[in-house]
Amino acid sequence: MRCPACDHSIYSPDEACPACQFSGDPALVEELARLNWLLAEIDGWAELGITNSDRQKIQQSYQCRQEEIEIALKLRPAPLSEEEAKQLWADLIHREALLKKIPTWFGAGLLKESASQTLLDQLGKQIEDLQAQLADHPRPAPPQTDADRLSLAEFFLDAIDYLDAKDGFPDFDAKVMVQAPLLDEKERLEIALGLRPKPAPQAIVKAPPAAKPSPQKTSQTAKKPIKPKPDKTPPKKPSLPLTERI
Repeated sequence: MRCPACDHSIYSPDEACPACQFSGDPALVEELARLNWLLAEIDGWAELGITNSDRQKIQQSYQCRQEEIEIALKLRPAPLSEEEAKQLWADLIHREALLKKIPTWFGAGLLKESASQTLLDQLGKQIEDLQAQLADHPRPAPPQTDADRLSLAEFFLDAIDYLDAKDGFPDFDAKVMVQAPLLDEKERLEIALGLRPKPAPQAIVKAPPAAKPSPQKTSQTAKKPIKPKPDKTPPKKPSLPLTERI
């Protein structure tokens, strides 16, 4: 019997595989082996007079049981719930976005070539695995909400920390140039989502009013006109008419 996990030619259901150390319920392993053989032979049943419609029904039944056993033996992941699929789609979209961003950073001289290539290889493998897991789940719409954008910004910042730990930046300034706009975006989105308070407005300090220039003093003080003093001599009594004095 061949190992159901790695297809090693020497395998016994009662023992762990000598190549990959797989082990499982012997009864399920043997049932799986029989199902695999039947599914490989089913196309030839037409010669036995079994109609195409009947063969399809039998095949679907065998395939359902095959999937159940493989899940029980942990040879394939269990079907995803809607919430699990949603999270995996977010992971996939984040990695696809980073896969496109890395060449931009590298082209601007902000990343070392070795670190860039290593991360690109890792992302490519992760994307393939996620695509396989999500094959039966439709792709959601691109991220549209502030919460989606914040999640993507945080993923990019985590990637920057990873690159920094791997000495992926040529210098500190390069890291700052990559990181700074993402930190600004993260702060803006957190404020918009109410996850952090708005910064307090800075008090505007008004400058004191400029002192008015004092009028220049002239070297010579203008003399005020002297008013004539009033004559304090009492007025004379009017003279009697000449006719009265005679």
